[in-house]
Formats: sequence, structure tokens, C-alpha cells
Amino acid sequence: MPDKTQKIWRPFEEARQYARKLGLQSRCEWMKFIDGRYSGSSGRKPTDIPDNPVEAYKFEWKGWENWLSVGNKESKTPQKPVRRRKLKRKKSKIIEKVCKATELEDSLPEKPVTPNSFCSFEEARKYARKLGLTSHYEWSRFVCTHLKLMPTDIPHNPASIYRFEWKGWHDWLGIE
Repeated sequence: MPDKTQKIWRPFEEARQYARKLGLQSRCEWMKFIDGRYSGSSGRKPTDIPDNPVEAYKFEWKGWENWLSVGNKESKTPQKPVRRRKLKRKKSKIIEKVCKATELEDSLPEKPVTPNSFCSFEEARKYARKLGLTSHYEWSRFVCTHLKLMPTDIPHNPASIYRFEWKGWHDWLGIE
């Protein structure tokens, strides 16, 4: 019997079929859809579809391209464009955290930034911790939705850039 706090999700195949019908092209677009920036036919995601399908369907998961059917020309699911509407922006807690964290940009060393040039692990981790995020999922969501606010020398995927210093997301975000 499932735990009362455990959510019962739609079966993987049905949930993936729903996701594919949206016509989204990337993980970032999925996160924007979850945040209400995209509108589907119903306008909202059904409650039995998880926000984070990677975690909910970890045994069936084969990647974002498979989930969204990106680049799959043999897909039998029709891909129609999603009608986008403009939403009024509300100042959320995450935006407030970002605004506070951008104050760190002044403390980062001034140096020319090339595509493969990032600040030190310690400086980048300090920036990440100031954001007050609590999970890898929140970091991914932040990166997708606040690209323009992030300093260019902070990597979007720190685990691969700092692979020798990397100790996990708890260390990176300062979660105890």
C-alpha cells in the first residue's frame, strides 16, 4: 500500500503521451510550462502528471528527448504549435532570491569570459548557495528561467564543469 504522502501518478506511457502532445522542445520549455508560461489545450497540467518526471518515472525514464519526442520523426503523436499567451509577471520568492544573488556579481573577479571560462568552484558555489535553492530540480528550474540574470562565468551544469571538486548537490547548494 502506498504511503499517504506519496503521489499516485498517471502511468508513464500515458503521461509521456500527454507531454508529447504539448509540442515542447526541451527541458527548459517543460519547466516554463510547469510554471504556467505555456498554455496547452486545457491551460493547466493535470495533477496526475508530475512536475519532475525524471524522479517520478526513474525506472522508465529515457531522457527528455524521449519524453517530449524531440527529433523523433516517426512519432505518431501530432506535433502542433502551442499557443502562447503573455502572463503578468508577479514578483516571486525565487526572483527576490535572484535579485539578492546578483549583488554577488560585484564580488566575482573581473576577467574576460570565454565560453569555457568559469570562476573558481568556491566562488561559483558561494553564488549558488546565496540563491537559497534546495534541490537539483530547483537549480535546473532556476537556470532555465533566469538565464539572463546569471553571471556568465557561473556554469549551468556545475557537476560536469567542476567534476573533480564536485561533492554533490547538497554541498553545491549548502543543504544540510
